[in-house]
Amino acid sequence: MTTLTLQLELPGDFVMSEHEAKTAFVLKLYEDGKLTAGKGASLLGITKREFIETFGTVCDMTPEEMLQDYKIACQASRHLDTKYSP
Repeated sequence: MTTLTLQLELPGDFVMSEHEAKTAFVLKLYEDGKLTAGKGASLLGITKREFIETFGTVCDMTPEEMLQDYKIACQASRHLDTKYSP
């Protein structure tokens, strides 16, 4: 995977931490549809679930991702019918 490193110089009286600036940037990319919730979460060092609960919705997920997340949740709660087929 190729990475891009950004450096931004702000005035000394700019009241925003590095983490807040990174979060704002990631959220803008997510809002513009240029970043998925999973990738945004990874960049911020949180889980996808935390990202969605804190910042957004599941609207950027494909039906397949939603089904996979559903199956994982069901397995975790032991309610999955293993014969289920979409």
